[in-house]
Amino acid sequence: MELTDIHLAALALTAVVILYTDHVALGYFLGRRRLVSARFSHLSHALIWGGLFVLIVTGVLLVAPFWEYYRVLPAFYVKMGAVLVLLWNGYAIGRLARVASGTPFAELPRETRRVLLVSGALSALGWGIAASVGFLFL
Repeated sequence: MELTDIHLAALALTAVVILYTDHVALGYFLGRRRLVSARFSHLSHALIWGGLFVLIVTGVLLVAPFWEYYRVLPAFYVKMGAVLVLLWNGYAIGRLARVASGTPFAELPRETRRVLLVSGALSALGWGIAASVGFLFL
């Protein structure tokens, strides 16, 4: 198995976890799900962090031999910016996920609801940008 295959497999598996987690979160946001299991939040968060770790390591190994080429591409820096947003937001989501296991969304203070929604939107945007730009490099 080549490094590119490992990178793409990690992306695919992580995407499946993200999509299911987003489905659960949407149910919570819409009130169809009263609470989100703390166990589910912990497991999905750990799987996504693991996937992101594999993607970063394999990405560095894929880019390193061609650094002179990538370092002048604006798209590369857009992708790295998206990855930085994912890292920062992943930390925030880990802390915010605890809220969803203890309080229904409708009962949260307005500011907390806004932060949860913005964090979810940043996650979707970050993963979408990073994956889309990454496919330009294939």
